[in-house]
Amino acid sequence: MVAPLVFLLAAATLCWPMLSGGFLLGDDQYVAGYGFRLFGAEYFRATGHIPEWNPYLFGGLPYIAALHGDIFYPSAWLRWILPVDTAMNLEFFAHLVLAGAAMYGLLRALRLRWTGALVGGLAYELSGIVAPSRRSLSWRCSAPSGTGASRATACSPSRWGSACWPLTFR
Repeated sequence: MVAPLVFLLAAATLCWPMLSGGFLLGDDQYVAGYGFRLFGAEYFRATGHIPEWNPYLFGGLPYIAALHGDIFYPSAWLRWILPVDTAMNLEFFAHLVLAGAAMYGLLRALRLRWTGALVGGLAYELSGIVAPSRRSLSWRCSAPSGTGASRATACSPSRWGSACWPLTFR
């Protein structure tokens, strides 16, 4: 019970400017990602369904097939009910916490002691590969859980491990 609170506190400390109303700048999520997500959220609010076509780019561009990222990812639902910047900030925050918790779970499954697993989870959560970028946070978050599921499946094959492994990657 303490480990999740530690990961939550670490992410809250790192994300405090965002959680207090700011927005993370400095990568392509603001330049491109915000605009794509804003269009999708406004269209959904107006029509009740996900847009299939974006008429505002290059005389029209497929919206779903244009690899705008996380259209069907569960956190996209937040943008339908919250302001887009708030939803993106909460998504970033949640993925940081999940990345730390997933690494902690993997390290515990590898039989590291609680302290070692906690430090490893914090190091991964706040590392340069996870924390500074919004890009590909979902796979950075799911990599430890995918590794753990792969290990569990290889060590003791079961339906549960075999079913969970492909779900960790999108």
